[in-house]
Amino acid sequence: MAPTPVAAPVAAAEPEKKKEWTFSGEPGKGVTFTSPDERLSLTTKARIQARATLTETRGETTELVGIKTVRLYFQGHVFSKELKYVLQLALGTGDFEETSPSPIFDAYFDSSHVRDFNLRIGQYFVQFDRARTVREFALQLADRPVLIPELTLDRDAGITAYSNDLFGLGGKLAYALGVFGGDGRNRVAVSRPGLLYVLRLAFLPFGAFEDTVEGDTERKPNPRLAIGIAGAYNQHTDRPRSTTGTRFVIKEGGFNYIHGAADLHFKWAGFSLLSEIVIRKAHRDNRVGQNEAKEEITEWAREAWGYLVQSGYMLTDHVEVAGRWGQFKALGKTDPKLEQLIAQAGHEVTFGLNYYVNHHFFKIQADAGIRWGKWSDPRDHVARLQIDAMF
Repeated sequence: MAPTPVAAPVAAAEPEKKKEWTFSGEPGKGVTFTSPDERLSLTTKARIQARATLTETRGETTELVGIKTVRLYFQGHVFSKELKYVLQLALGTGDFEETSPSPIFDAYFDSSHVRDFNLRIGQYFVQFDRARTVREFALQLADRPVLIPELTLDRDAGITAYSNDLFGLGGKLAYALGVFGGDGRNRVAVSRPGLLYVLRLAFLPFGAFEDTVEGDTERKPNPRLAIGIAGAYNQHTDRPRSTTGTRFVIKEGGFNYIHGAADLHFKWAGFSLLSEIVIRKAHRDNRVGQNEAKEEITEWAREAWGYLVQSGYMLTDHVEVAGRWGQFKALGKTDPKLEQLIAQAGHEVTFGLNYYVNHHFFKIQADAGIRWGKWSDPRDHVARLQIDAMF
């Protein structure tokens, strides 16, 4: 008679491991904390820019050495990976506007639940021209050209509907349609009702790429191209550069500005090219009114157009040479302060040499430039050496 088989002992069930918070980090990209259910994440990072500047203006030489920029970043997602948040604080002396002591640069939510209809709400870069919406840490030269702070649209508070992959064509089409307060960042003063409306369209024939980063530090072998156009209308603005500048004194009215821009961004095997034309026109040149002392004064709109061409080439995986030409001019009769700026820096030529330790996340930059008005005018010279690092 066959023996009765003995059942194998049943192994005790192992207790289920409790999920815990995870964290990861990478140089230049900060440290990320993620909840056990992945419904919440937080990335923190910081950026420091130390700079030495030597300037010669009309025969007078000055120097400035210090910490120009300090930034703190907090970003991540909440509830789902499609609902993101961003908070950027600026603490450097070179980051503040004279009329705004607030350190807030960016503060917004971003919903990407619908591919063709993403939504961004809060304060952030107005998606207008490419030379301004390039990320600040990702510049080939120490500063943007003089004409960009003058003619661009800076940060503002509002809402934007956008898509970086319209119709699902692999990132070949993009758009951004935004409505903003029109007063720029961190504004709390009461102004006459009037909004800023912005539309930007982009065509990327080879597909999506990092077109908000200058240069081609990765030296990718495939060509990448982005062509963009944009238009904007700012109604009843009380700031001379549309969204920046000291507020006008005359309370009644304001200026209606029309903005236009067209840009091209190309990268291939270490070579990069960025070019742009931008214009700003007001519905009238000036207005006459009274200041607080009941004195009659004239306030001027700032109307001008300009263009730039900037290029760079990676000589090695770490070394890049770059250069830029920029020019802008007044449109008709405009603000005497703008005419003075154009007379001093209406033309600009800058050359730079970069050493990338970790792409744009850690780099050493040196550049030198010449600025002048008319060809017969004296030249102003500026040279800069800086370390820009993000951790």
